[in-house]
Amino acid sequence: MDGTSTQRGCRVGPGALPVRVAMIVMAAAFLAAPRDASAIPAFARATELPCSGCHTAWPKLNRFGRAYKENGYAIERGNAEGQLEIGDKLSIPAHAPLSIVVNSRPYDRKKRGTTKLRALHELEILAGGSMFNYGSFFGELEMEDENNFDPELGHAWVGVHPYSFFNVIAGYAPVFAGDPYNTLRDRKLTRARPISLDEGFGGSVKLKSNAQMFSVYGRVPNFEQVFGLFTYATDRNNDFEGEGSTDYTGRIAFDITDWAMIGGFGIAGKENDLKFHRAGGDLQLQLEPWVNLEAVGYSAFDERADGDNADPDNFVVSTEIYPFLGEEVFGTIW
Repeated sequence: MDGTSTQRGCRVGPGALPVRVAMIVMAAAFLAAPRDASAIPAFARATELPCSGCHTAWPKLNRFGRAYKENGYAIERGNAEGQLEIGDKLSIPAHAPLSIVVNSRPYDRKKRGTTKLRALHELEILAGGSMFNYGSFFGELEMEDENNFDPELGHAWVGVHPYSFFNVIAGYAPVFAGDPYNTLRDRKLTRARPISLDEGFGGSVKLKSNAQMFSVYGRVPNFEQVFGLFTYATDRNNDFEGEGSTDYTGRIAFDITDWAMIGGFGIAGKENDLKFHRAGGDLQLQLEPWVNLEAVGYSAFDERADGDNADPDNFVVSTEIYPFLGEEVFGTIW
């Protein structure tokens, strides 16, 4: 794709967006623990914290939530809360680590498109948590009306988290699955997906694409404002068995403050025997309890069929900004 594409999230104006209703319900899947049988996510059940403890606005993570994820879904690394001890060094989740997301769009219309009644648009079953003290797992099963509600694997991985500077995850997931900032992953807050995540520059290698992958990440010792990630993955062109060409992803992020991050990333590999390179940067500002701002931009340098390099103007950028009101704001108002 030549030129520049831009997208901004949460744009609202007269006639700009249709009326839409979104309902998200997170519920316990089992009644194994009566004291936790309320409609809250599995992680909140395990930690006994409200969802706002980890999220600015779901699924975006605040600083505490990023640390919780990096630790392998544990507040204290190696000492996971809500665990059932089954041995000196073995533990499993004490409560069912499952949650359900229901997405409803009773009135759905894209600009001048056909109006649809989608009382049930999407059903997701999420499973995740810590296990064996330093281990973790996460997975998502999706059922959408576009696919006749046939169950499909969204992504899944397992991990080991022995140190803050060394964590490993492996599974079928996006190459940035281990990244706690969520700027480079398809964890959209609104219906619109940032165009930077969905841009393949004529191919299937997209930031949001799943792959058979192995990823290492962590914080720099004695300078934990710096986060780094490296991922080895296979060709993401519907290669479910991991037999395609390999690619390599690197990522670094710097926490300027507790609420501001700037980062960079690069991806290199082959697709259909043609080399590709991606390079870009991202920014995140979380001005709690008011607003979240994210921006991602990157370029593609690809080997075309004739052997020439791609036009260096192959560039995409997207921004997302949305307001949110925390307890501090509501407390002031009321």
